[in-house]
Amino acid sequence: GEVESQETSEPVESIAMEDGSLMEIHQDAKGYVVRRLGKELPTKFPALDHARMAVQLFKNRAQRHPEQQDIDQDYIEER
Repeated sequence: GEVESQETSEPVESIAMEDGSLMEIHQDAKGYVVRRLGKELPTKFPALDHARMAVQLFKNRAQRHPEQQDIDQDYIEER
């Protein structure tokens, strides 16, 4: 069970958002996950590039709609 220790792993990458928060990309056994403000996105990404793209998309959207900072809402609408 060495896998469990990855939950508290250092992020593979951190991207600063406009509001000063960080979006962190973490690797786990199944791929990559994105976390922000302690919340994990429901999407798991198979490749780091996919996770990066998702972060960039979110960042761009946050810049256009600074009032819509709730990450859960964003992802529910786009399924």
